[in-house]
Amino acid sequence: MPHTRYALCPTTGYLLTCVGRVAHQENNDLCSVNINLGPGDCEWYGVDAKYVRQLEALCARYASFGPRFVYSWIERRYGHEFTSGSWWPTERDLMQEQITVTRFTQRPGEVVYVNMGTIHWVKALGATNNVAWNMAPCDPHMYGMAVARFHLNLKIGFQSVMPIVALSWRLLAPQSPVMNDPRVLVRVRAFCENGLEKERRIWAECQRRQVPYVMATKSAAAAEALYCNRCLCEMYAVVFVSSQESTQKKESHAVCYKCSQRTFRQGDTLAVVRRQIADLEDILVGADSRLDELARASMALSTPLLKDESIPGEIEPHLSGPPYV
Repeated sequence: MPHTRYALCPTTGYLLTCVGRVAHQENNDLCSVNINLGPGDCEWYGVDAKYVRQLEALCARYASFGPRFVYSWIERRYGHEFTSGSWWPTERDLMQEQITVTRFTQRPGEVVYVNMGTIHWVKALGATNNVAWNMAPCDPHMYGMAVARFHLNLKIGFQSVMPIVALSWRLLAPQSPVMNDPRVLVRVRAFCENGLEKERRIWAECQRRQVPYVMATKSAAAAEALYCNRCLCEMYAVVFVSSQESTQKKESHAVCYKCSQRTFRQGDTLAVVRRQIADLEDILVGADSRLDELARASMALSTPLLKDESIPGEIEPHLSGPPYV
């Protein structure tokens, strides 16, 4: 990816001294790899992603205390936030909720692979050094979970660490491994097509309102802005800045189209075009062509052989049953 995200692109090191890391899921429900460099041990707890709703409900009432008539107020005031809060489940509470938890010890030199969407927390039994990084297998289920978490983060106003929009468009490049897997390619193309429709609506609205625009080459700071400064959503083709903002600034207060209507006064909005709509349409055309090629190749491989084209030495199939078992 063109943007560096720590623990996502480069590896990240941790020094744990008899403390623990709170329960969490990885960025956009990705997988992760953790290596214990020692000298101490680490105790791991893990819960499958299918229990995420039960854990979320458990967090909301985990801090509840006092008489029954004040429970609802306490939950709203002191309940933990599952996505961004700091919480540590206890095994007794998990057993009462019938949530299966996996517990084990990681010795020095051992590697722990955390599967997609797994809720996990770690406690150091001594001073330990750990190295970890995220990874995303080229799998349709993995991509689907990452996209679902992306939409959930948008709904609750939580910033997605992985820029799923920029990554999806890069996955449609001809050299991408996704171009050889039709199961993943179909999902990536559908996500990008929805994103392109959104960019078309934004650009049409800008033309209707006659919003002035410049190319990204004239605003280097806005060209590098990845997230909206107000709602933290990911921006891609078009971003918006104040027309009074200097293009020489090292930092840009770029916002999305929705936030620009609330942030800038009428006539004070400047659109920065980072990618042309026509270029994005060409990328989708290339993805469609690749899908057609994969479909033709799949049909050619799955077409049964005719009787006069059978391979010498093969047993002739019975007409009443399937051609091959």
